[in-house]
Amino acid sequence: HVTSVIGMKWLKPSDDLNTTSNNNRDYLPENVAGDNPMGLNYAGLSVVTKQLKDSELVYGSFQNDVDIKPYAVFLDHEKAAVVIAIRGTLSIEDCITDVLCHSEELRGLSDEWGYPGTGRWAHSGMLKAALTIRQELHSSGLLESIFSAQDSSYRKSGSAGYNARTPLKRHAADLSGYRLVLTGHSLGAGTAVLLSLLLLHKYPHLHCYTFGAPPVLDKVTAEECKPFVTSVVLGNDLVSRMSFLSLNTLRNDILDCISRARVNKMCVMQAIFRDFDIDDLMYRAGQEPPSQFKQNVAAFKAEIQSRIEVAHIVPLFLPGRIIFLAKKAKVPKECCSRNETSHILQEKDLSAFTDIEVSSSMAMDHFPDRYFNEIQKLFKSALQSCNTV
Repeated sequence: HVTSVIGMKWLKPSDDLNTTSNNNRDYLPENVAGDNPMGLNYAGLSVVTKQLKDSELVYGSFQNDVDIKPYAVFLDHEKAAVVIAIRGTLSIEDCITDVLCHSEELRGLSDEWGYPGTGRWAHSGMLKAALTIRQELHSSGLLESIFSAQDSSYRKSGSAGYNARTPLKRHAADLSGYRLVLTGHSLGAGTAVLLSLLLLHKYPHLHCYTFGAPPVLDKVTAEECKPFVTSVVLGNDLVSRMSFLSLNTLRNDILDCISRARVNKMCVMQAIFRDFDIDDLMYRAGQEPPSQFKQNVAAFKAEIQSRIEVAHIVPLFLPGRIIFLAKKAKVPKECCSRNETSHILQEKDLSAFTDIEVSSSMAMDHFPDRYFNEIQKLFKSALQSCNTV
């Protein structure tokens, strides 16, 4: 299912896109909505489905705005699953959704979607995106059409662009035992988690697999998601630890470090390129001499904390069961080549991801291709271990 996520976000120039037609709109099926004039999004999804052993694209929506996120619905016949994959951050509109990170109560979702959200809190921007997708799925009847054994084609209804001229490869009766799976990376992961809550009442056996998800739920709800949400975090991934409060903590830590500096910032920057003793650059915490800057920092932190309390900002956490890909060691490779970092699987508590870990890999560890490659390595390693037993 991670393949579906990667396919929606990354497309290699070498892939066969088949976009040489004078009018590429001519070959776009009606189960694809909001694609660009060249049909590149649909071409990318076609490449993905060709790579999978036994799958097909049911519907793809590429409309993108602050509250509207691209997603696709696949049939994974090998795993007997209907898969909803939601794209991660790729546009300016997506970035705006990311930064709308204040907590919003899930009040009012019980009557419409069967989720008792009173007293539960979620990432505001991603909640709106999840509600948009849920409403579209409801209006179109897409999932009901797939899981229904009444016909073998898609019914045209609502805003979704599928119709009876796009038949299923298998009769709908063969799909009765399929389960619903949601997945996504980054923004798509957080949206998938919240969409799972909105679908859970109707599809109680669904499961959501996320990769590089941000903190999106309050602590109680995040813990309650463990039976149906699995979050995968790679190494020092910045996004999986990034929330309003963790950013606030990081800023306070940086200001504290500045107030404890023994030398000017040029000396600190030069130390990056040589070995250094931290005691030569900074006072130990609590041993720094009094200064006006230190007083200003203390006053600033107190003011921000009072505003947080007044605004009633609820801490958000990484949801569900958390599988952590921890860095194990650097495996030596051939001469004159870089060492390769290996990972091991660990199950972690959500409290392990409340603070941002500053490192050289904190950004790269979030990239979807890194997740894909590391999971593939672990899978191959597990197969080799089984073959040797």
